[in-house]
Amino acid sequence: MKGFRAFPSLGLALILYALMMTACGGKLPQNGAGPLVIDNGNPLPTGAEGDPYSQTLHASGGVAPYTWSLQSGTLPPGFTFTSGGILSGTPPQGSGGTMGTPYSFVLMVTDSQTPKMAYNMETFTLTINPPLTFAPSTLPNGVVGVVYSSAVQTASGGIPYTTSTCNPPTSPPYLYSLAPGSAPLPAGLTLNCDGTITGTPTGPAGTFPFVVQASDSFPSNVTANYSITITGKIQGNYAFSFNGYNNGEPFYMAGSFCADGNGNINPANNPACPAGVTFVLDRNGSDAIGAVTNAPFTGTYTVDSTTNLGTMMLTLPGIGVFNYSLAVSQVSDIRFIETDANAYGSGVIKSTTSLALPSGGSSCGGYAFGFFGNDSGGNRLAGAGSFVPTSGNLAGVEDTNDNGTASGPTSFTGTITAPLSSSPRGTLTLNIGSSTVDYAFYVVVPPPPSTVQLLAVQTDSGASLTLVTMIKQSSAGATCSFGNPSLSGFAVTELNARSNGGTTPDISIGQAMFDGMGNITSYMFDENNAGVLTTPSQNSYTGTYTVDPTTARVAVTGLGSFPPVWYLTSANMGANSAFVVGTDPSVTSGMLEQQTNFVNQPAFITSLSGNFYGGTSNPVLPSVTNQAESSVATPPPPPGTGNGAFTSTYDSNGTGGVLMNQMFSGIFCLAGQSDSVCPATQLPQNSTGRMIIEDGKGNPVDILYLVSGSAAGVTGGGNKTVTLDTSANPSLSVLVH
Repeated sequence: MKGFRAFPSLGLALILYALMMTACGGKLPQNGAGPLVIDNGNPLPTGAEGDPYSQTLHASGGVAPYTWSLQSGTLPPGFTFTSGGILSGTPPQGSGGTMGTPYSFVLMVTDSQTPKMAYNMETFTLTINPPLTFAPSTLPNGVVGVVYSSAVQTASGGIPYTTSTCNPPTSPPYLYSLAPGSAPLPAGLTLNCDGTITGTPTGPAGTFPFVVQASDSFPSNVTANYSITITGKIQGNYAFSFNGYNNGEPFYMAGSFCADGNGNINPANNPACPAGVTFVLDRNGSDAIGAVTNAPFTGTYTVDSTTNLGTMMLTLPGIGVFNYSLAVSQVSDIRFIETDANAYGSGVIKSTTSLALPSGGSSCGGYAFGFFGNDSGGNRLAGAGSFVPTSGNLAGVEDTNDNGTASGPTSFTGTITAPLSSSPRGTLTLNIGSSTVDYAFYVVVPPPPSTVQLLAVQTDSGASLTLVTMIKQSSAGATCSFGNPSLSGFAVTELNARSNGGTTPDISIGQAMFDGMGNITSYMFDENNAGVLTTPSQNSYTGTYTVDPTTARVAVTGLGSFPPVWYLTSANMGANSAFVVGTDPSVTSGMLEQQTNFVNQPAFITSLSGNFYGGTSNPVLPSVTNQAESSVATPPPPPGTGNGAFTSTYDSNGTGGVLMNQMFSGIFCLAGQSDSVCPATQLPQNSTGRMIIEDGKGNPVDILYLVSGSAAGVTGGGNKTVTLDTSANPSLSVLVH
């Protein structure tokens, strides 16, 4: 009985197998044909709204001919499916829905076998994309001579390439090109097939519209309007100040100009410059030219695309033509020196976003200022102070040092007249005791977070001659209250003076550290007094300080026999920014500047890296040689031990005459507090950011302090160094990226 039970079970299994084979189209025909198979891949190729679509399905095996049919599901709108296996149609608007959402349907194919046909079925998916679209856009600005890289908006929809014909392949794969009839890209730039725009603009400056075409694999083509604005390395509105010496006599200058990006300064009726504005300068000196007030001028300039060094020529009608060399940074100030025979000096050019004097913008209503120059007898004069303007009037306090006689704090009053809409020039009058002092000033409104500055020159004839920098005091809070916490952390000291009866330069840079509670825990510096160098180990002090909460005046004790006076530019904790005037016989003046990123993260040899541009700052005597330079610092490779390479291209002018396109090649190293040359053993780190630059013979040529940057490499915008040269007529130089 058990043997008989197996036969019914076997029969049932055969019946089930036969039914399964029929359902799958796997029935073997009598003539021995192979199984009927659908050959098309799944999903089907993508379609797009508005693009005609046709796809033929194929089968193999069984017995031809084959017949096709739709068994279930929904074809995309506008589609048909023929018995010959052709799926076709034009998807109407709106049928694409969301990108990547497919339609699903079941297609069946039957063959011609007799007496029973074989068949097969498969569920297919088909995605219909929205139509090819491509958005217009304004691309980032480019700069003449600076490598450019950007990309158009990515197209979407349509039928992307499954494998891109662009090299390199794009993702998603669309092809981009200039549309037929489009204007060209700015000279020097190329639109690549992947939508990137690369190259180096060669100029001219201007805004260049063009039309880009995006293509998919159908092919469908759509276009979009684009534009790129190319600016010159010098373009827009600027204010400047300059101190120099003409045949040994001092002169000072401040002014404002507009550059069109194509080599012209204050061009007439140029759309790159504000309409209706007359740009002018003020100059005053004890030289043969003397006082020049509210004088219009024009000029031209060039900038080398490789070194970022340039030339500038200014023409003052009825006065003369003056020549300068420039060191142009794209992220910070421009430094410039005069290159005329028997006329030396240096200055700074600052970009400004506005010619007007802003109101508000800070909870501090006042300005801190510092000035230097000569009294009516030709002796060195310097000072620092602060004032608060109110409805055209002002009141303030200052400390001065006139030829070694220090005085202050001294209260003063005055008036301030903002620039008119037709001129960038404002005026300021101070009443100090029985004296009246007049200035012309020019506004610098930098991008945030930097604050407003005023660059001013004294315009009185036959009186003292001074150059002034004013910085609008700032506070992060809703109220402005200065205090001891405004000084906390590290600052770099940058100081100029004259020694030996005012006949030789006495220049220093160093580092100060404050605890925020009134203690100067460290104050050390490098000094070059007419070629005699001393190091921080020889110039190391401590002291105390007290900040006046209203005037931001800082009274200092200690720091040697002649403690300085400081006026803070910011109430923020740790801002460490102040104008300095000394009480010493050498009439010291200068700045404290916040030193960042080298407190909890000491400087390594790799902290100095990249391209720097700058030059001489505030030469104190005509014996100083002024330089505009473009430098490259290359640290040693990882792990960053040993010395780095330092190269410079520079222009200079001084008693030795004008020298153009000079070259320097040397090394730099981290140094300890007592080192005057590169130490035999490279320091692993340095909390002061102090470095030494040597020439090829091992002679020190500069002492360098990092002001801002990163211990991992000073490569970003805003990074800054200050250097002190080792010559017998030293000066400070400022270098920025």
